Amino acid sequence: MTARVLSPLLLLLGVLLFFLALGNHQLQNSTEPRVAGIAMEMHLSDNWVTPKLNDQPFLEKPPMSVWLD
Repeated sequence: MTARVLSPLLLLLGVLLFFLALGNHQLQNSTEPRVAGIAMEMHLSDNWVTPKLNDQPFLEKPPMSVWLD
């Protein structure tokens, strides 16, 4: 097979393997549920600047760390 045919097939296989099991596992360590809760509150309140956890400002880390997680 040529590279022109093989490259898209490998890309498709990689995408399928990545997205197939996405969301099939629990939150792993003690920080993941907290970060997920902060991200959910940011999304629901449309306040992307001040992270909150249980309606209290969570200022131990900058908001960008939550955006990237």
